Amino acid sequence: MSHASQPRVSRAPQRSIGRARIATALAALFLATLLFACGGAPRRPPGDIVFLIESNPANLDPRFATDGQSQRIGALLFSGLLEKDAEMNLHGDLA
Repeated sequence: MSHASQPRVSRAPQRSIGRARIATALAALFLATLLFACGGAPRRPPGDIVFLIESNPANLDPRFATDGQSQRIGALLFSGLLEKDAEMNLHGDLA
């Protein structure tokens, strides 16, 4: 038998089937990752209040609040005798 008389077997269709399976598996893995990553936030009790702040407050004692975050949180937590409006005018709060 001569080498020239043997039929050639093309491997191109087998390679394309293998690549299609790999592409399908990768797409399924990507979609599964997307679905599980977007699980949603945990449920909180209805009485909880959540707000975002830029940085941690330096102190929660309103007497020693020297940074902006401490002053904002102190104003939310504690009432004072006076309060400031948007124009920094003092008005009675508890007084």
